[in-house]
Amino acid sequence: MAHSQDLEELLSSLPACCRCRLNRRRCDTQLPSCQNCSKAGAECVFFDHVLQQNQPRAYVATLISRLKEKRGELAARTGRESSGGSLTCSPSSDSRRTSSRCGLQTSRYIGNRSCLSWPLSVVNDTAETTTLAPPPLEVEEKLNSDINQDVHWYLMMIYMDNIQPVYPVIEESLPFLSSNWLIDRDLDSLDARQLFTLDLVHSIASRDIIDNISTDQRQSYRVLADECHRRALVLFDKAATDISIPTLQAVILATLHSLFSPQQGNCEQLIGLAVRLAMELHASDKQARSDEGRIQQLYRVTYCIENQVATTLDRPALLPEPRREYRSDTSIQDTLCDLYRMQSRFRSNPDDEEAVASLSEELSSRIKYLEEITIDRNTNVLATAYETRLLLSPNDNEAAARLIEAYGQPHYIRTFLSPQWAYRAGVVISTAWKGSGPAVQAYGRCLVFLEQCSRTWPSASALKQSLESFASR
Repeated sequence: MAHSQDLEELLSSLPACCRCRLNRRRCDTQLPSCQNCSKAGAECVFFDHVLQQNQPRAYVATLISRLKEKRGELAARTGRESSGGSLTCSPSSDSRRTSSRCGLQTSRYIGNRSCLSWPLSVVNDTAETTTLAPPPLEVEEKLNSDINQDVHWYLMMIYMDNIQPVYPVIEESLPFLSSNWLIDRDLDSLDARQLFTLDLVHSIASRDIIDNISTDQRQSYRVLADECHRRALVLFDKAATDISIPTLQAVILATLHSLFSPQQGNCEQLIGLAVRLAMELHASDKQARSDEGRIQQLYRVTYCIENQVATTLDRPALLPEPRREYRSDTSIQDTLCDLYRMQSRFRSNPDDEEAVASLSEELSSRIKYLEEITIDRNTNVLATAYETRLLLSPNDNEAAARLIEAYGQPHYIRTFLSPQWAYRAGVVISTAWKGSGPAVQAYGRCLVFLEQCSRTWPSASALKQSLESFASR
């Protein structure tokens, strides 16, 4: 009976299928197919985090059937052995569990005393922690063929799951986000702005997953990202033609792409353009009342991106902070906006001890709240909170260690700014905790993170070497 209950609990924790996630529908996770996929006559597929690939639910159903058969055979065999009066005794499960636990805690290689006591996903060099395994993609040196439906579907899911909650730029009513939209059939029906958005979304999503996929796929998706960006640049003049919400969306998308690939776009110029557009739209009285909410949201996104760059690179920020009071029950993007507002206020007056103390107290309350809740993509919010803590308290070794831990989590969005903060955290860790166990773990994770970042941004390699040189003094 206990085994059956355990099995039911495991089955109830199966992730939602890919199709339901894409369509943002509730998935009942039934076997061999969920109700939504059964109605549509589609294969019900989910992502297996162990195998790092998609698996059909029908396959799980066959495994369950096989497991039940084996249990029946085992039960029959056990009954025969019991009736035979077997005198063989086996150690109790409690004793095995106790000895195993003791072994883990005292081992040099596994447990609290080792460098691997943290989740292996943090220190794994391949970092294969993406939410979905990418479909095979074969491209030539220059991509000439169109993106197929599987690749399009996958990149849309990555963008909407990972990027959109943190940077809500695009509208979910866009035609290519519909489950009925086919890239081979409907691509020609898109206008210039929609094509520009589609190409940049493909490029941004490809760059977001590059560090989290296998080596043989990495180059293919990098080529795909470059080609999609080139196609988008051709359409930029048509996508940004006037002072309007669609133009601001196009500029913010281009700015967001520059955070992943700064060599392909002048990040600061794009930010300046987005800031001017946001200020014009915010001050304009020509916008329909129904657009006010959208303008405010894009204004906050622009504010976040500008201050994200300004704090890291020590640049001035021009966009006035949004009018909004601090609250705990906020969305991801609103919480980020609050954190960047704290950074901006600190940069404007870093010598005011009373103001800094007030910000620090407010930040502590915010971090405590964030660490206690579980929300999707909370990693990016936590990372920004720890960055803010390091800005206010440059020698906070605990914040530095937690920042590196957050950087290693699956859904963290890496940009070219991340290695800069990782280096700062690494310096704090190696200085404050020199030689201690936590320092060894955090410092090792920091080096691994910088090494991973160097695949995309070569400057991270120089930061890694500088950190190693600093730590060896």
